Amino acid sequence: METFGLLPRGGAEDAMKEIAVKTAPAVVEFGAGRGYLTQMLADCYGIKNIFLVERRSYKLKADRSLRQNEGVKLERLRIDIEDLNLHGVKALSGSPYLAIGKHLCGPATDMTIMCCLHELHNRTEEKGHDKHQLRGLALATCCHHLCQWKHYANKAFLSRLGIVEEEFHAMTWFSSWAVDGDHSSHDSLDSEDTSSEVIRNRGTEKPDP
Repeated sequence: METFGLLPRGGAEDAMKEIAVKTAPAVVEFGAGRGYLTQMLADCYGIKNIFLVERRSYKLKADRSLRQNEGVKLERLRIDIEDLNLHGVKALSGSPYLAIGKHLCGPATDMTIMCCLHELHNRTEEKGHDKHQLRGLALATCCHHLCQWKHYANKAFLSRLGIVEEEFHAMTWFSSWAVDGDHSSHDSLDSEDTSSEVIRNRGTEKPDP
């Protein structure tokens, strides 16, 4: 986000950094959990307007320490991302914002993208209204094997490639192989050979009298 000028660069001149902090966009963290990702952004970049989206209730949240920062406005939205309409968040109205998230499991990533793009589409359609503006989107995905066709954000792209729903589900299943060990390694093959030899030997062993 520093590279794209969405957040002040580290080591910037004090005067410029102060201006950047004052004009910094709000941050909406999706799947926020305890909120420590946003706390790091607040500590490093002086983020003052914070919205944490999380459907679950957590203990040991970062909320208390965030609220102790001077000038910080924090609102925790306890709602499922699928049901969130950013236009209904009055405190965000008229504010530019960054959407962030880490470990957004499977369809939660697609729901976040659609939530933000839906808001962007509505802002384009409703000309003359002072709506909030999406400035940037940074998401760290996880659990690709949990992705669902009905929530996938870019079905049109896959359709142009001739990929249908059944093949999409196969792709999500294959994605688990990336974290399921390297079955092509020599150690793995040696282990499989040893296991096979043990099984064969067990099959030929005679029971003790």
